[in-house]
Amino acid sequence: MLNAVALYLVACNMPNRLFTHYLATETGPAAKGDLQVQFLGNTTLLFSDGETALLTDGFFTRPGLLKLLLGKIAPDSTEITRCLRKAGIGRLNAVVALHSHFDHAMDAPLVARFTGATLIGSASTANIGRGCNLPDSLLLIPQLNQPLQIGSFTLTFVKTAHWPYPNAQLRTKLLHNSVEEPLVPPAKMEAYKEGDTYTLLIQHRSTTLAVQGSAGFSTGVLQGCHADILFLGIGGLELMDEAYNQAYQKEVTEMLNPDVVVPIHWDDITTRLSDKPKTVNRLVSLLQGINPQKALQQVVKRNTNRKIITLPLWKPVAVSQLLQTTRQGLPE
Repeated sequence: MLNAVALYLVACNMPNRLFTHYLATETGPAAKGDLQVQFLGNTTLLFSDGETALLTDGFFTRPGLLKLLLGKIAPDSTEITRCLRKAGIGRLNAVVALHSHFDHAMDAPLVARFTGATLIGSASTANIGRGCNLPDSLLLIPQLNQPLQIGSFTLTFVKTAHWPYPNAQLRTKLLHNSVEEPLVPPAKMEAYKEGDTYTLLIQHRSTTLAVQGSAGFSTGVLQGCHADILFLGIGGLELMDEAYNQAYQKEVTEMLNPDVVVPIHWDDITTRLSDKPKTVNRLVSLLQGINPQKALQQVVKRNTNRKIITLPLWKPVAVSQLLQTTRQGLPE
């Protein structure tokens, strides 16, 4: 594990130049029926058309490094409420956990309770919900590869693989395992086990979106699927070799063949959400080789025929605008 004390003392964050180069602009409130997306850090995305609202993951607590690595963690209801208000979220139809690690599913039960939403996810996610006293009436385990209607959205859950941690100890603790009973917080980070990892396909009228919450893949599972816009998890790509990066792009991006790729899962999940997202601090980058900008470069160089767009934090962006944005090359 990292030297937690040293990491905690370093608050300097990497510059966001490459991410701001591809930044989309906000469009303000949507007309009724117009689909918008709002980036709320990590893999938390709000999709809304003014009638139906869907949130992926809903992770807002963001424990500090010391607590994350050495202590126990729990949802922070005050911080969750602050972020929901800042994002303008009142009622939600559903909260979808893309898998059950803490940075995806820990806050989801409280978000569901505060917004009246159904929490949708794996059996592990359901046990995280039960540990937070969410009733079974608000828990839903989806059938794989079967359309699920949520208001004006049609959701399809495709089981895939999580990003394979290079660290063998983390692989053992966090992958290919499940939360087998109600998980009552506070708990150790590793108590939030993977469960099922999904690629989420979202159909809204004539537009199809895909959310890939983790930079992992399973060979062939997305064969025959398509997305106009792919929200692509890129965290950890910089730590993988050329063969892995090529396979990830082939099995996810090329299979889905989107017009637009929107990178997600690149900001620092141990830093409280403020007005702008922050990338990993410099010491983490130095010790672990973690570099989100390098991960983004891996995606850009393999998608020269697609538009790469990053989203502003908190601000709604029309999906139609993402599809119309002009393609940009790498900054000089």
